[in-house]
Parts: sequence; structure tokens; C-alpha cells
Amino acid sequence: MKDKVFGTSVKLRLSDEAEIQRIASAQGVAREAFAALADAAGILIERGAE
Repeated sequence: MKDKVFGTSVKLRLSDEAEIQRIASAQGVAREAFAALADAAGILIERGAE
């Protein structure tokens, strides 16, 4: 029974790690998209000020 519980906890840890990686990847993509939007907004603001 101990082996079964240990095996399950290892599987959960591996799936948690995979989920953390997916979230981190999605956050990175969101940051890049937000930076691109901020750059575009900055360009529009600069053009509007001219």
C-alpha cells in the first residue's frame, strides 16, 4: 500500500510540475503580448503628440 501511495504522489508531483510549466509558458506569452500592445500604444501616443 505504501508503494501505491508513493507512486500516486510522484505522479501528482510530475503533473503539478507540468501544470506549472504550462502556466509559466502562458504567462510568458501574455507578457510578450502585453509588451507589444504597450509598444504600439506608445507609438500611437507619440504620433498623437506630434
